[in-house]
Amino acid sequence: LSVLLVTVSVERRPPWVGGLVAGLLFVTRPEGTLLGALCWVYGVTSELPVGSPAGAIPGWGDRAAHAVRFSAAFGVGLLLPILPYLAFNVATSGTFLPNTYYAKVAVYGRDGLGGLLGFLGEAFAMLSLGPLALLWPGIVAAVVLVARKRRDLWLIVAWPMVLLFVYAWRLPRVYQYGRYLMPMLPFLILLGCWGLTELRSKINMRLLA
Repeated sequence: LSVLLVTVSVERRPPWVGGLVAGLLFVTRPEGTLLGALCWVYGVTSELPVGSPAGAIPGWGDRAAHAVRFSAAFGVGLLLPILPYLAFNVATSGTFLPNTYYAKVAVYGRDGLGGLLGFLGEAFAMLSLGPLALLWPGIVAAVVLVARKRRDLWLIVAWPMVLLFVYAWRLPRVYQYGRYLMPMLPFLILLGCWGLTELRSKINMRLLA
């Protein structure tokens, strides 16, 4: 669902489609709302509103109208799966999220800078097992490429970073083989392979390749 949501956002599918996928992702895992928010920002701040002629530079009025239309359609799609989910949770536990969420935050939460740094170290170690260890140079290269030349792809970089730091804030525990980190994997693999390809085209990496 996370890969699908980013795909429909980057391909600029109708906003209600992105909202619907974001709603399904939220129902699947509450932290999916973070990616939904990022995709909403991505859609609202797109350079050209949907339907604008190629090369046109919209004014502030066009941008505002696009933001309103996009937000309305995105919100309709988002609420379709979310409203029944929230109503069910309120009816059964009196809270908007499942009570297992609050239980885990209460049991596994760690306060302070030491806890945050410890979690980030554990997460990096977990994300460096096996073939992923070979991809980190490419991931770094891809992040630099996005920052310098491909800012239209910021969504792919922002999502893993946001997910990681929100876990460091609310649920700083790497357990059960880091299963909560797994939504990052498709994007890290994509960035790593792309970055390594770019590095190999610029540097003689024949032996490493």
